[in-house]
Amino acid sequence: MAELKKILEPRKNRIAILIVGTVSILLIVFWQMGALDSFWPGKELLDKEVTEIKKLQGTLQKELNDAAVLKHRRDLFASQSKDYWVPLRDGKAETEVHKAVEQAARLANLKLSSLGDIRNSKINDGLLMMDLSISSTDSMENTARFLSELYRSSPRFYWQRCTIRPDNLREPKNIVLSGNLKFVLVSDEQSAAFLTGGKK
Repeated sequence: MAELKKILEPRKNRIAILIVGTVSILLIVFWQMGALDSFWPGKELLDKEVTEIKKLQGTLQKELNDAAVLKHRRDLFASQSKDYWVPLRDGKAETEVHKAVEQAARLANLKLSSLGDIRNSKINDGLLMMDLSISSTDSMENTARFLSELYRSSPRFYWQRCTIRPDNLREPKNIVLSGNLKFVLVSDEQSAAFLTGGKK
């Protein structure tokens, strides 16, 4: 009893006991009220949080995948810039494309029989498919050169209903070339600026 009195007498010991007692009482009260669940969550709450985190991870991964696909498409689009006719960079298609085709014919020493007007059809809100009819009658060598020059030119031309035949079945002297040349025009200003870096 004397020893207990010695322990309890010093002021520091009394404060320590008071603190321990108060904390113990508070823990008992919180436990009775269920408040300790917020400090020490049970298995059910932990499982719920883990499920929510996995959902967020899945959403984030999907967003990252979508962003990677979009970047790949943008990079591919930019890498094919020269394949498209961009008015901001290349000028008015209705006049400049004729000049490009005529230039290819001159380089190949090919005589064009006809070069039609340019028509367009909508691909989507930012792209137009342009086409013009073309025909020539010339030697096989010059025709092959002309096709090669067109292949190297910009924009990239695509043939539709292309026909190559001899001018005379009995005594062929030249090759008749006829068909429609098609190319893609970028009509959207933002896309055009993206492809050219805003430069003419």
